[in-house]
Amino acid sequence: MTPELILSASWEINSVFSIGINLGSAWVSDYWGTKDMPEGIYSWVLGIAITDKLGLFLETYGIFTKEENDDNRYDGGLTYLILPNLQLDVSGGFGLAEVSPDYFVSCGLSVLFAK
Repeated sequence: MTPELILSASWEINSVFSIGINLGSAWVSDYWGTKDMPEGIYSWVLGIAITDKLGLFLETYGIFTKEENDDNRYDGGLTYLILPNLQLDVSGGFGLAEVSPDYFVSCGLSVLFAK
């Protein structure tokens, strides 16, 4: 288990645009236990509400350490609210640093567990 500390903040600019940021740190170990080091984590995202259920996002994020090359990426994607507590997202992007992947695609499913 990797300990992490992340500060998250978000702002609604108006009914269409929102901004979110994450800043944090994590202590990372490799599988063999030969590499133990802290790494910094950041992200910045612009959210755009297209409809009540469909959204668009543009994001830059990355990881930085003292000992290795930074991994910075940029992506964009769509979110779709299937149910009030169930969201599907799909995104694609590219790396901004030498160690980052040239390009990537991803998808996800988020569930909100209410109190």
